Amino acid sequence: MEVPTPHMSSERLLLLAHYHLAALSHTPSLSDLGAGMVPHVEELETHLGLRVSAERVLLPIRVAVRFHERDVERHLRVLAAGAYALDGKRGGSVHGALFPDGMEAETRPKAQGQLDAARRVLNRLNTSSLAEGLRSQAGPLAESASVLETTLTSRKAAAAAMGMAMAAEFSSRDDLVRAYDSNAGAVRQRFPKDRETQDLYFDTFSTRRSAGGDEEEAADGPDAGE
Repeated sequence: MEVPTPHMSSERLLLLAHYHLAALSHTPSLSDLGAGMVPHVEELETHLGLRVSAERVLLPIRVAVRFHERDVERHLRVLAAGAYALDGKRGGSVHGALFPDGMEAETRPKAQGQLDAARRVLNRLNTSSLAEGLRSQAGPLAESASVLETTLTSRKAAAAAMGMAMAAEFSSRDDLVRAYDSNAGAVRQRFPKDRETQDLYFDTFSTRRSAGGDEEEAADGPDAGE
């Protein structure tokens, strides 16, 4: 028999654990092993559900950040176009006052970097006498930057919540694997030198390393295709 590892997915660990519990139910004398396993299964199921819920909360916020980044960038480009119009050429003094390091320096950053860039440009727009003719455009840029700031704050909170959920899930995986390992040892002791009977209580599986380094699981037994 093989013992799973905490690097397996929670879904796969739960399948192995439920197989084990179903097998134990066929032998009343092993009911104590099942009773000891159930709390760990329930704990992992709970924490898996909480992690999935946290991911679902985070997902639309991540999407919103990307769209709001794009809005800020769009307003920066509109402002740059206005500067070109006032200068009557590229590389003029108004554009240089607003974008001294060029447009890419202010539109290339992402997330907090894009917010910081917008604030830099707004500060120049509101303080440079050369840009006075464009100050009416400060409002739309400031509004889009404010929306991005609010969304980034939401993303930070949602990411922290997901991190806590993942930590709890990983801890539950560890606990379940230890319980599974303990039961494997107990089954060997109760059916010494009877490998065929021992194997009845555990699903068969194999692991291989994916390109990203995580374990991938596959069932090896005759029921693998079901």
